[in-house]
Amino acid sequence: MTSNYLLYRLLEGYLPPFSWLIFGLRHHRRRFMRLKSRYDALMKQWESAAESGKDFPIAKQSEATRLRRTLVTYYPSTKKEIMPTRFGNAIRSFEVYPRELYGVDSVPVWLRLASVIPRDYMALLDDARAQVDCFVNLTFLALLIALASLVDASYEADWHALSLNGILVPFNSASLRHIACAAGSSALAVIMYYWATERVIAWGGLDRSAFDCYLPAVLKQLGFAILPTDAERRDFWSEFSALITYEQAMTTDRWPLRSELGAPMEPKAISRPMTPRVLPVSPGARLP
Repeated sequence: MTSNYLLYRLLEGYLPPFSWLIFGLRHHRRRFMRLKSRYDALMKQWESAAESGKDFPIAKQSEATRLRRTLVTYYPSTKKEIMPTRFGNAIRSFEVYPRELYGVDSVPVWLRLASVIPRDYMALLDDARAQVDCFVNLTFLALLIALASLVDASYEADWHALSLNGILVPFNSASLRHIACAAGSSALAVIMYYWATERVIAWGGLDRSAFDCYLPAVLKQLGFAILPTDAERRDFWSEFSALITYEQAMTTDRWPLRSELGAPMEPKAISRPMTPRVLPVSPGARLP
């Protein structure tokens, strides 16, 4: 597990050499802003059409759906959170989901959430994570084989051989076989990296659902009453996240305990302005 953590940090772009991919960071930031700008423009057009009583073209609705799905699946919510790798952005996208919807810092709160998740659902999460682990390990194994093959090719090469034109031609048949092996291993690493990212999407869907379905159970387990409004729930989870991360005391007099109330309070429906909705979207999509 410790080695996998290191491999994840490398592949996400937190550690060198992947953290040095400045061109990758710039590419993903440009792509994110391009997709978001186009999506925002389509939503403004849709709102204008709805206000004027006109039909919004189906083709543009489909485009907005596709853009929104891409944004919430492959990228976090803001430009500053973009990572230099596709793998890192896919993971970051579901890490920020609980914060965007509930005000929860997903990483420190996860251990508390895991304590109330049923075993059957946790088994699904573990299986999804295991698939990602497998492809991550295969990616780095293929990269190591490619690197070793290049070293062998360099060792086997005859660096004293010169062509008739005086151009250095060091590679003999043995070194060329190692170069071919390195090329094949590099191609395999790319394929494994692609599948690792795709399996992150499935894992992220389950992770989002865990927060959606079991976060109230954490509140109950902690002994607090279900808060009646969306704003209060966001404030509570924000303070609770700070408690875990920074050991910062909560304003306990603000949050009622279940024992102080005769029965648990049911949450009120969240009131939001009527705006055009893009459907269907991927699980956990954050619609405006």
